Amino acid sequence: MHSMKRHAGQLSGQVLILLVIVACLALGLIGLILPIIPGLLFLAIAAILLAPYIPALGDWMRRSPIMSRYMDDAERLHTLEFPDQIKLGFFLSLRMLIDSLKFMFGFLRDRVNDFSSDTRSRSARY
Repeated sequence: MHSMKRHAGQLSGQVLILLVIVACLALGLIGLILPIIPGLLFLAIAAILLAPYIPALGDWMRRSPIMSRYMDDAERLHTLEFPDQIKLGFFLSLRMLIDSLKFMFGFLRDRVNDFSSDTRSRSARY
């Protein structure tokens, strides 16, 4: 009886992960079309959740130090109780959002600096 309960808990956890993956993929694809939704964030979450099931994806993602850190945190989810899994998942998503905003603003800052240096060099020529 106890093993049946554990099996049912594992199955419901896998179904929940599958639902989250499908939702993140859907939101990610919609986000690529609509600029209001952060599509890449949801695609990254789906990739992190899929990585244990697709070894090639996991190996590819582990090459990035940032994604490797997220994957280490995601692997800890399996060792926690369900309420703690929800909390860690929320904080992991929040950290991903903050990191993606930092990346985006850093990228934009670099482009503005490149543009302003190009403008200065052009005006110096004339």
